[in-house]
Amino acid sequence: MGKLIVTIVIPYTDGSSLTDSDIRLIAEQKYQMSDSELAIILVNFHGKDRRANHNPKPQMKLPDVYYVHTNYRSFGSAMQKGVEYALNGLHADIIIGYDYRLGDAITDLHRLISQIKRGSDIVIISSYQPSGNVVSTDGAFGSIQRWAGAFIGTNTNQIKPLSDLTGGLFAVRSETLKKVGFAKLKVLNGSFFIPMLYYLLTFNYSVVEIPFSSRFTAHKYRSIGNISGLSTILAVLRSRFHDPAMQKVNLMAIGIFLFLSLLTVMISQTYSPFTLFKIFIFLVSTFIMIQSVFFLYATIYAWNRPERIEINRSPKTFMPPKYSFTALLPARHEEAVIGETIKTIAAIEYPSNLTEVLVICRTDDEGTISEAQKAIDGLKTKNIRLITFSDFPINKPHGLNVALPEAKNDILVIFDAEDSPHSDIYTIVNTVFVNDRADVVQSGVQLMNFHSTWFSTLNVLEYFFWFKSALHFFNGLGVTPLGGNTVFFKRKIIEKIGGWCETCLTEDAQIGINLSSEEARVRVVYDEKHATQEETPPDMLSFIKQRTRWNQGFLQILFAGDWLKLPGIKRKLIAGYLLAWPEIQTLYFLYLPISLITIFVVKLPLVLAIYSTLPFYLFILQFLVLNIGLFEFTREYKLRYPFWMPIKIALTTFPYQLLLGISAIRASLRLITGSIGWEKTAHINAHRSPEKAELSTARGGQ
Repeated sequence: MGKLIVTIVIPYTDGSSLTDSDIRLIAEQKYQMSDSELAIILVNFHGKDRRANHNPKPQMKLPDVYYVHTNYRSFGSAMQKGVEYALNGLHADIIIGYDYRLGDAITDLHRLISQIKRGSDIVIISSYQPSGNVVSTDGAFGSIQRWAGAFIGTNTNQIKPLSDLTGGLFAVRSETLKKVGFAKLKVLNGSFFIPMLYYLLTFNYSVVEIPFSSRFTAHKYRSIGNISGLSTILAVLRSRFHDPAMQKVNLMAIGIFLFLSLLTVMISQTYSPFTLFKIFIFLVSTFIMIQSVFFLYATIYAWNRPERIEINRSPKTFMPPKYSFTALLPARHEEAVIGETIKTIAAIEYPSNLTEVLVICRTDDEGTISEAQKAIDGLKTKNIRLITFSDFPINKPHGLNVALPEAKNDILVIFDAEDSPHSDIYTIVNTVFVNDRADVVQSGVQLMNFHSTWFSTLNVLEYFFWFKSALHFFNGLGVTPLGGNTVFFKRKIIEKIGGWCETCLTEDAQIGINLSSEEARVRVVYDEKHATQEETPPDMLSFIKQRTRWNQGFLQILFAGDWLKLPGIKRKLIAGYLLAWPEIQTLYFLYLPISLITIFVVKLPLVLAIYSTLPFYLFILQFLVLNIGLFEFTREYKLRYPFWMPIKIALTTFPYQLLLGISAIRASLRLITGSIGWEKTAHINAHRSPEKAELSTARGGQ
């Protein structure tokens, strides 16, 4: 194997202080690298320094020094051009970006290369790592700017904590840049390093920070503060939206928040009752607006970058069977659906010696037991068993805990009594466990009967947006409230945390929070072709009862406080937000009509009156997203999109919010009064019956 080709990219301007001696110092580093060849790329760009008496460009002509001239005006653009030349012109194996104003920091070159050789994809020399030995002349303000840039950059972009985003000295593996698609990277606010770093971290490439080893003074380097300060903040915020239109939206949002800060100061000048009311309107509108924008972003997260959808789809090729599966099928008063569900699960294509089905019923549920036993007898197989219990409590988590000691296989999967899992689901999940070394796999679940009732369309879309987009978003943040079914656990991890909580009404979300605290590796997969199909509740009362149970369970977990064990403040905040969602829904439901009434009844200042209507405009935006989502849903599942559906969504969106608000209020009242009885959702096989659901029988991809 030949020597590694290492290139150092150094942007500079004609008026810079870069000299021949600086280049010679850099070139001398090659003598420390016996197994590598070193090349230097000097990229000239037009900086802001337009003085007539500027220094001439370096004149040294060495065999391994390459000069690239550009008309660019930013350091980031010049760095990108140099990296491109290193990739395509010199075919480098390792590319190092270097800001020469860091002085003799280049002596850390061998440490960067050694770390890349150990397997890292990108290595950053950081001023702020423990033992990082750097002296800066930027002063306190510059240090605050750098700290703010790094903090906002890492937290806004949901990436691992990094202490330095200046990109003053870094090394990256060329192979990695090619994999992520170097041509896709765009310079934002003069920074090339931040978009590249964000892109690598988004797709879980290995990023390592190491401290400076030498002590130096960053002389004449006040611009570091600008690069990683205010301009960095703008760059990292804009890097969340690679589409130009979304960049404008994001910048507009920044402007709105600056305006709101000014408005707050103006309102706080007086404390009359009317002013207090104005402050109330302002605060509530602000809170609802922020959380609405946040959740709307989670809703369309998967579509923000199409490659995310592809990454989270089922694998294209399948691995040979390695893991064995035990399907846990709890059922209570499910005479209408249990037989068909047992047959559907039994039809999953996988070696029979590696599967089993445990149907879980309470002894007093004679109807369900009879139908289940009839289906089991008809299949004439030994790997389907009926597990019964007679003790309390009468709920799903207790049934799962009863069946846990009876399960004998590697992977436990939970199906609900009305589920229609795909015949390849075990093969798909086996492949994901093998390839990704996951502890838990949440596969897609999709309600199908989108026009059975007036509210079923919006209910179906909730599932579609949640499993295809939002759940991936929150899982990426390290908080995964798992769904109630088609979730696969390694049995040992369930046994480690002691099974399911029998007093919690949302045992799925609770166990998801616990596993997040245990740092379990959770993989979320959504593919329309392989999603488990379900039905919406058959009527409004059933829907309200179902949502009440979910909301009450979330509140139980919130007040129990186990989510506070999650590492890091960001994950705690995300978990708290998700668990407090019932109260947020209640606030949104109560405030929406208030914001409309205020426009016509209360004489607010014009600016505040307009501002108070922002939640209503977000409501309209949500309506547009719902219509686009329904079109996507029908297209993906090969169903007919009725032309009158936008009218139905327009007429039912607010009534649907009314149902959600009633459910949230009811959940709070039940929690206060100590009522924790399990309110079961009725099932009528609407997702399997074309007559009842008016659905095409075609399954997506089949």
